[in-house]
Amino acid sequence: MSASAMDSWLLRSRAEANSTLAFLDKLSVMREKDFPNMSIDVDQWKHCTFYDKEANGQVTKYDLGFSCSCGRCKDAPFEVRPYAERDGLRIYSDPPSIRIGQMDGIGVRPDRDWHARLLDAGIPRWVIQRLKKYFKENPPEPVRDDW
Repeated sequence: MSASAMDSWLLRSRAEANSTLAFLDKLSVMREKDFPNMSIDVDQWKHCTFYDKEANGQVTKYDLGFSCSCGRCKDAPFEVRPYAERDGLRIYSDPPSIRIGQMDGIGVRPDRDWHARLLDAGIPRWVIQRLKKYFKENPPEPVRDDW
């Protein structure tokens, strides 16, 4: 490695380290002030999910998706991941993902008790209302008898 390449690498590495330290400082303050029981889950790809039951009633947004990592499983559970967003950080509810339906090959079928799961977790009603609208606007194809 040449001297100029080494200098560039050192500059990039310092910038990345400073960015990481700023993130950790922000996260520490948030944990101290707002989310004292914050936990972390690290998945197989080393993605970190920060979550706390305190976030449940403070949810500002949510993600929807399948729990299957490949995205092709015909029976993958469909989940909502509610979170409170603060200062650019996401603090997910506890539990961080809640099953609300399942892919059945022709669409997502909502579970019968999905809304009760969200209520039991203390997720705000506005999330439930939006998900009801989502399911209404995205119904699975009807099962045909003539196949």
